[in-house]
Amino acid sequence: MTSTAQIENAVPEKAPLVFRPEAIRELVAASGLKERGFAKVAGVTQQAVSFWVRGCTVPSVSSLVLLCNAFDVEPGCFFRRDTEAAPGVLTERPRLVRNTG
Repeated sequence: MTSTAQIENAVPEKAPLVFRPEAIRELVAASGLKERGFAKVAGVTQQAVSFWVRGCTVPSVSSLVLLCNAFDVEPGCFFRRDTEAAPGVLTERPRLVRNTG
């Protein structure tokens, strides 16, 4: 059974990780259930599952515990290493430019 501490410890401190919405989509598909049934088995709302699948929100630690226990998966399957910055993400501190005119 997965615990909150296991999920918190599953994320290496120095490795930037990002949530993989496709992991939820894959898990829903593998379960053979529709989002509503998947949500019921996991103990979460269908709206939460819909948001996760679309990448609108990220599951809380407690929701990840529910998913891991309901579908016998490891917490790490929901994350990937962020090897490159996403478009629009600042990678360096912005400079202040003064208007002199």
